[in-house]
Amino acid sequence: MSKSIRAAVTAALFAAPLSFVHADGGSAQNLESFAIISGQSLTNTGPTEINGNIAVWPGTSYTGATSVTQINGVIYLGDAVAQRIQDDLTTLYLLLQGRPTTQDLTGQDLAGKTLVAGVYNFDTSANLAAGQTLALDAEGDPNAIFIFNIGSTLTVESAGNMVLLNGAQAGNVYFRVGSSATLNTSAEMQGQIVALTSITMNTFATLDCGAAYARNGSVTLDTNVINICTLVNDGDDNGDPVAPVDPVDPVDPVDPADPVDPVDPVGDGNGNGNGGGNGNGGGAENIFDNVINASETTEAAKSVANAWSDYLEGGGRLPLWLDFMGKALSTEEFSENLSQMSGEVSTGVAPMVMQSMDAFLDTVVRSSHQPRTRLVEPQRQEAPVAIIQDRVQTVGKYGTPKYGLSEPIIIEPPRINPATLAAQPRPWDVWASGYGSRSVTDGDPARGWQKRTSENRGLAAGLNYMLSTYTNVGVAVSWNKADFALSNDYGSGAAETVFVALRGRTETETAYLEGALAYGRSNVTTDRTVTIAGMDRLIGETKVRNLAAHVEAGYYMGVFTPFVGVRAQSLKTDAFTELAASGTSTFALQYDEQITNSLRTELGLDIGWSSEDAGGGATTFGLRAAWAHEFASNEPGIRSFVSVPGVSFPISGATRGRDSLILAARVGRSASNGLYIDGAINAEYSKNFHDFGGSIKMGYRW
Repeated sequence: MSKSIRAAVTAALFAAPLSFVHADGGSAQNLESFAIISGQSLTNTGPTEINGNIAVWPGTSYTGATSVTQINGVIYLGDAVAQRIQDDLTTLYLLLQGRPTTQDLTGQDLAGKTLVAGVYNFDTSANLAAGQTLALDAEGDPNAIFIFNIGSTLTVESAGNMVLLNGAQAGNVYFRVGSSATLNTSAEMQGQIVALTSITMNTFATLDCGAAYARNGSVTLDTNVINICTLVNDGDDNGDPVAPVDPVDPVDPVDPADPVDPVDPVGDGNGNGNGGGNGNGGGAENIFDNVINASETTEAAKSVANAWSDYLEGGGRLPLWLDFMGKALSTEEFSENLSQMSGEVSTGVAPMVMQSMDAFLDTVVRSSHQPRTRLVEPQRQEAPVAIIQDRVQTVGKYGTPKYGLSEPIIIEPPRINPATLAAQPRPWDVWASGYGSRSVTDGDPARGWQKRTSENRGLAAGLNYMLSTYTNVGVAVSWNKADFALSNDYGSGAAETVFVALRGRTETETAYLEGALAYGRSNVTTDRTVTIAGMDRLIGETKVRNLAAHVEAGYYMGVFTPFVGVRAQSLKTDAFTELAASGTSTFALQYDEQITNSLRTELGLDIGWSSEDAGGGATTFGLRAAWAHEFASNEPGIRSFVSVPGVSFPISGATRGRDSLILAARVGRSASNGLYIDGAINAEYSKNFHDFGGSIKMGYRW
């Protein structure tokens, strides 16, 4: 296991209030508020009392509900709340599973043991013998965590029981079971049983302060009592069960086919951990202070930490996994996981699409460049211009003088060099081009920015028309495919874009002015994997619209042409929400709409010359160097957790330097029949950015 994955998996398990917040209809459904979660079905026999919510997903079956007295709870069967809670349960299960072992108890019975805080491993099954007691000793630390990682089954025999000593809290006790758990008759247990498959509670078995969570299978009850519990910070001997509501007004049993509208079953979270509060308020330590105040904390981690801290101080309740991390990990490890939550992947979208637009505009602007040759109108050659005969004196047959006309002299027009013919006016020009580029923007470890690598490749086609000898206009279209990736597996993205552009150029004997206006529409996909608890692959899809303009002017000085240019882009990325392609959506983010602008000037020198041959063809060469400066600044994008919409924060990513050097070279070959081909390579460098690209173009003028 890699260091980063190990740190992420370690992330989360030691401590704290079971409080996973979700909003629905203005009420919160927290993981801590659920007494029973089942993947398949819930079956009850006999009078059972349940204090807490119930969820079944993806199954929907709840049998025996009429025999259940449900206090302070709501039933969710096969709905969106139940699905989301199952995701939270999966995250909890994986976090527990990933904790490093403190002591291996494989093959030993739990009977008669007194254990201190730690992670206890059983490779196969775990058992608590009939009538025996397991004691957990917090040694005065109310935040002490007790985790039992059990490879297969957990069995508590009849009348087996557990006691908590010296401040130990049942809310900090977890039994992670690799298959199924069974509590036999009159067993008295406490803590959260988190089973991969099923949980069975036989007659009179109780979870006086705890919960029964079965990920994939069923929960089976028979005359039981289950009370969810809350954590306290006052050092009481036990984690206290949530206080029931007024007994004269219990929540009525619910028809499984008609779930009750959600209510908040655990109070407002602002108490001291007793009664209806969840224990996160009332003077509890802010777990984010160390991250926020540490000098080595990255900008990304600090932004996420500040958002959660504000949410907590505003009365919000922290998700279970997050509270675990804050109390279990070192500041450095916690910071690393907060950075992984940040959703930096979205910062690669705008640069990727803008890079594609730059490559397209370069191709469009260059599409009209021709050798600067003065064009002349050819003369007709079907007939001679004139026939001339002079009157001359000759000698006759016998030596006598004779006058007559000389032989006709045909005066022909001057011959046109084939190379000159190749340069005759051809007002129409159709062309096609393949282009692409690859760029690397260095990250900034101190700020938590990852290195970004981006590539694009496209096909373009266009049509130009000469309005006059010195002025031409044109239209072009392009399809482009681009992608990017962030270092350290922080995510990637891809885009398919359609571009369209209008362009024009006019020139005199000494100068030129050209411009282009382009529009692009992109379908973008982002892809990131979060390894904090297992492997959660999160996919986002959005649309991007980009408007760009380019204006350039130059002055001819022989083969040298100094020029100045301005290029502007404005890009709008629609809001979008990530969905889980695999794993859970616990860490999914919602990204706000974002506008990104660019305004860049270029000041440089172009060198161009051509060589004609006797066959009418010509070869052109060109070099270009320019200094570019970016003027625009953009606000960082805002995102929030899907599971906790109230937690939003800004995140920036790797940014290229404002000043850069642009270099380019081109070569072309044209034939007297109007066919031509040319190619170009270009590069751009700044202190933390470089880009290499090129294109090849074929066309026909007529």
